[in-house]
Amino acid sequence: MTKEYPLTSSIRRKILFWAFLTIGLREIFNTLIPALEIPEYAYYALRQISFFILVIALYSIIHAYTEKLFLSPSGIILQYIGLQVSVKWNDIDRIGSVSNFPWKSFDALITQKEKVSVINGKGKQVHHPPLFNEVSIKLPRYSENWRDSELGQQIKQYAPHLFEEKSAQSAD
Repeated sequence: MTKEYPLTSSIRRKILFWAFLTIGLREIFNTLIPALEIPEYAYYALRQISFFILVIALYSIIHAYTEKLFLSPSGIILQYIGLQVSVKWNDIDRIGSVSNFPWKSFDALITQKEKVSVINGKGKQVHHPPLFNEVSIKLPRYSENWRDSELGQQIKQYAPHLFEEKSAQSAD
């Protein structure tokens, strides 16, 4: 049985806040551009940058409603806009801490990129970016207190090796 976990409402609100703030700032910027005395080529460059910012903000809004995590006995699937990342339970190395910012870290399922299957919206296998050696799936994005939630219980059921390793390390 496959269980679906969308983004938590607090994560979705944060994404939407920053996306709409960006759109608002872009509109203020677009209002001020004509008032600037700049060469014509710079004006068009600023307009293109402004459009690029709008595209990223709109992508973030769509992303906030489409990102989902699926758990099943065979493995885990993370679904984004037009992208599906899947990994089998036995291929997940550990539960570790990852951070996007120096002041905030998150629990995540971590595995080597070679063990992950990435499929695009057309069903074709995508090559992994060469910059990253590990792939992480941040669990608090899908359940705020994931260890005590249904998400945590399912992970314990499907991948008990992830929790045994942690308790064995703490016993040393």
